[in-house]
Amino acid sequence: MNKTKLYGVLAILFLLINLMLVGFILTKGRKRGKRKNSPKEIIITRLNLDSNQSAAYEIKVQEHRSLMNNTHEKIRAEKSKLNNLLKTENREQADSLSSVIAGLHREMELGFFNHLIDIKSICKPEQMDNYTLLVDDINTIFSKRGPKRKGSHKKQ
Repeated sequence: MNKTKLYGVLAILFLLINLMLVGFILTKGRKRGKRKNSPKEIIITRLNLDSNQSAAYEIKVQEHRSLMNNTHEKIRAEKSKLNNLLKTENREQADSLSSVIAGLHREMELGFFNHLIDIKSICKPEQMDNYTLLVDDINTIFSKRGPKRKGSHKKQ
């Protein structure tokens, strides 16, 4: 095989590889651009909230997020203390800290429960059927979606 044929084959091969790469990038970009609605958008739509209700809901969301972020920070701090006990293997303190962490998780769950009751309080009587349907789907609306983050483990 002479050099011109070899260069021709290589040029065609590189062209095909480049076309496949461009196709991959374009299809990957489209998938990334498709964004699912946030839970907040879903709730506003499913309950058919008017502008006044949406404003009240936004305030309740901000209050709820503040509470959840605060509690989550407390959990992180307590878990850090618990992990530091691995050095001393103090099981009594570990048991105490795990009880504190469990209590904070309980606060988060009750905070979520109360947030949903707050949402119900802004609904009009004609929206109650929609609220009931929303509650039936609440676990799927607030489930984590998308690819797992790096370093996360599969649930067993």
